[in-house]
Amino acid sequence: MTEFGHGAAALYLLGALDPVREHAFERHLASCRTCQRECDEFGPVATELSRLPDHEVAALLASGTVVPPRRRRRFRLWWR
Repeated sequence: MTEFGHGAAALYLLGALDPVREHAFERHLASCRTCQRECDEFGPVATELSRLPDHEVAALLASGTVVPPRRRRRFRLWWR
């Protein structure tokens, strides 16, 4: 059993994990086919979300429907 449940891949791709948990998830990801598949499936969506213009991001943040990510990421599928 791992400390990561379903949905951790999305948090990882969106940059919402703190650095310690991010590193732990990357170690987990290296051997977990389920999480690798989730990253494969959600990665393109996360990439497109990161391409939103700043004014659209600001509007989403102001509306309260999303919280700011720790940082924007460009996604590579490094486990392949």
